Amino acid sequence: MAGKEHQGLQIALILFVLITIALAATSFIFYKEWEKQVAVANTATQREQEEIKIRVATDIELEALKKAVGKDPDAKVSDIQTEIENLMKQYSATYPEPAQTITTALENQMETYLQLQAERVRHRDELAKLQDARKQLQAELAAANKRFEDDKNVVLAQLMEARKEYDDDRSKFTGALAAKDQKIAGTLETVRQIEGTAARDRSTLAAQLRTMQRDFEEIRKEHTELKDTDIESPDGQVTGISERQRTVWINIGNADGLRRQTTFSVFDRDVSQVTPETSPKAKIEVVRLLGPHVAEARILEDSVSNPILRNDVIFSTAFTPGQREHFAVAGLIDIDGDGTDDLERLRSIININGGELDAVVDAKGNRSGKPTYKTRFIVVGDPPAATENNTAALEAYSQLLKDAQQAGVKQISVAKFLDYVGFVGRERSVDLGRRADPNDFRARPSDGVVRESTSAFPRRAPRP
Repeated sequence: MAGKEHQGLQIALILFVLITIALAATSFIFYKEWEKQVAVANTATQREQEEIKIRVATDIELEALKKAVGKDPDAKVSDIQTEIENLMKQYSATYPEPAQTITTALENQMETYLQLQAERVRHRDELAKLQDARKQLQAELAAANKRFEDDKNVVLAQLMEARKEYDDDRSKFTGALAAKDQKIAGTLETVRQIEGTAARDRSTLAAQLRTMQRDFEEIRKEHTELKDTDIESPDGQVTGISERQRTVWINIGNADGLRRQTTFSVFDRDVSQVTPETSPKAKIEVVRLLGPHVAEARILEDSVSNPILRNDVIFSTAFTPGQREHFAVAGLIDIDGDGTDDLERLRSIININGGELDAVVDAKGNRSGKPTYKTRFIVVGDPPAATENNTAALEAYSQLLKDAQQAGVKQISVAKFLDYVGFVGRERSVDLGRRADPNDFRARPSDGVVRESTSAFPRRAPRP
């Protein structure tokens, strides 16, 4: 019995030891795991604290940046970013993409500021020099005033002396005058005799003058008939063309008195004489003088169905090779049909084409100059309005037309003159009624039509 109890105690002790060992092992394992979790927790806590520090530092830096760019601490970063991008587009758009930064923009503004400061210093120095020069001029003016006063006193003294001499001479002259009166009386009788002879001579000279006036009228009539001929010779030829470049070359240059911006009308090569019935096929404008008899021109207006060809002739009323054409202008010059006076624009067109104005009566009746035998055309615009307060303007307008007729000057409308010189405007009015011109109503190519030629060649001046 005692042996069984002792055996039971042994078994219980063994079980207790095993359980104790198991508990110890389990406690050890759980302790290690707890240490591991504590370490992980400590690491996480430390990392969280570091992230908090970083976030706090970032917030401080962000607030400093907001303050630096002049924004409230509550401003959104996206709004600030958008505003910065807009500023970059405004101040750094011209820089390469890597250089489009605030630093670059500020450096650029600083450089501009320093330049302005240097300019301000330079202007201040110049102002100081001008002030010194002003003081010097004031001193010179004071000296000049003193010299003037001295000279004035001298002149006054001389004047008094001269007055005394004059009084003496006058007394002498009065005595001599009485003697001369007697002599004049005798001379008058001689004059009467001479006047009788002169009257007979005047009668003879009047008859001769009437004969000379008749001869003059016949010569003026012949001169007028010659000027009234509507036949004009071309001024030059097209020597080359590039439709792709919209460029032509002509055989007129600086030796012929040609200027840049001179415009010409272009006619077919077989046209030897230009009349009002001859319609231009195109219009060109000189852009570059290449030599004595070579120039480059751009095409202002042409036709797809009748393009400019080599050897086509060119003509301008306002240009004649080697000489200046003379013109007169009368009335309201309305080039673009807006009802306002374009006299200065017409004057510029005539000057650009090498012409010269001899006489002008503007829309208000103001006149300058007069037509001469050199005047080739008078450009006739609309007459002044017929009102009671505008009679002087109408008289000036009519008188200039009369003077031009007496000088044998041919009349030409504004529209025809512009066509002759090859002018192309945005819009142009045409005369209606009795002054209408059929050529003003011809079809013109539409804007935007692309004209190309298969015979185009590189843009270089042809050989003359």
